[in-house]
Amino acid sequence: DLKVIQKGSHVGGLVGEVTASVTLTDNYYEGTITGPANTNNVGGLIGNLSGNHTVKIERCHSAGTLTVQAGNVGGLLGQVQNTSTTLSDCYSTADVSAAGVAGGLVARSAEDLTATGCYATGSVSSTNVVGGLIGEFTKGSVTKSYATGAVTAINNHYAGGLIGKIKGNV
Repeated sequence: DLKVIQKGSHVGGLVGEVTASVTLTDNYYEGTITGPANTNNVGGLIGNLSGNHTVKIERCHSAGTLTVQAGNVGGLLGQVQNTSTTLSDCYSTADVSAAGVAGGLVARSAEDLTATGCYATGSVSSTNVVGGLIGEFTKGSVTKSYATGAVTAINNHYAGGLIGKIKGNV
C-alpha cells in the first residue's frame, strides 16, 4: 500500500512518472493508494506520463482502492501529457475517489491516447470531471472498451459512464 503523507505529484502503484519511450507488458499493482489535498497525477499503475515519447502498455492491470483529495486520479493511469500512449487489453478493478478529474482506467489524457480492448469495473467518484473509463479525453481513439462501475459526480460536474468529458479531436 502507498500512502502520501504530504502533498506530492506523480504517484503510481508501479511507477510514479514515465519520461521516456517504453513498453510495459503484463504488469500489475494491487493495493491501496491514499493522498491528501494537492496530491496530483495518481494512478494505480503509473501516476504521470510526460515528455515527447511513445509509451505502449499491454495486458497490464490494477486493483484495490485509490482515495486522493486532489486531481488526475485514475485506476491505471493518472495523467497522459505530451506522450503518445497505446493501451492494449488493460483493465482496472480499482475503486477511485478524487477531488479532481477521475477515471476508472485513465484520469486525464491531454495527448494522443489509443485504448483498445480495455475496461474498468470499479466505482469512480469525484467533485470534478469523472468517467467510468476515462475522466477527460482530448485526442485519440477508444475501441472495444467498456466500463461497468458506478460513476458519481459530486457538485454536478461532468460525468459519463465511459468518458466524463471530451475536450478535443477524437
